[in-house]
Amino acid sequence: MMEKIIIDAHMHIGETEKNEYSYTFDSYFNYMKKNNIYKTAAMPSMSKYEKMSESNEVFINSFNNFSQKEFFYIFLLIHPKEDKTFEQIQNNKINGVKYHPSVTRYTIDDISFSPFLEYCEDKRLPVLVHCGRDGVSHIKYLINAAKNHPKINFIGAHLGGNATDLIQEALNLLYKEKINNIYLDTSAGKMPKLIEEAVRVLGEDRIIFGSDEPYADLRIEKTCVELANISDLIREKIFYKNILFLLGE
Repeated sequence: MMEKIIIDAHMHIGETEKNEYSYTFDSYFNYMKKNNIYKTAAMPSMSKYEKMSESNEVFINSFNNFSQKEFFYIFLLIHPKEDKTFEQIQNNKINGVKYHPSVTRYTIDDISFSPFLEYCEDKRLPVLVHCGRDGVSHIKYLINAAKNHPKINFIGAHLGGNATDLIQEALNLLYKEKINNIYLDTSAGKMPKLIEEAVRVLGEDRIIFGSDEPYADLRIEKTCVELANISDLIREKIFYKNILFLLGE
């Protein structure tokens, strides 16, 4: 039997306010091996530095000094008011970008994002967006952005809500709007039945496994997918096939 392949499509490298749980590339690579994770989409932690461009810079330097680069996909942070983050995504070999509206206080559909999103569209880079209880992180703004940029593949983090009620609300809105360029990652999904519902609403091709380490626990997030009442073929899509499609592999 072929060994199960798992790609963690959402985790953070670097010091955070939760310093005791933070990871370097080396320490997370060891954690990956311990938990049978084949590859990881890594992005900088955001809370240690005042500017996202600073987080990106530390992250880039750390990755450049890391020897096992082939096991990581690289996502950089973007900020609509930090021109340097735009330069960083242009000047580095990356696989995608990450945006956190609760930190920047701008919604993803804000017009100031146009240069970033046009660049991502041209380069076919997926855009991972934090979704949560803060008003600026509501799924409705991601839906607007996806409508305005139909050629970009967006990933709504935390099943589109990061809380059970908001996840259900996000699924209802996505079902109503029939948006086909929004995917959801499973991080902070909390319950296998929410993953089952996401598969039912969006389809098996648009759910992606992510842990959100160190803000969540990889082992728990992985177990939620394993316990979901879905077929092994769907589980394979969630664990690695869907993210590879978005990354063009």
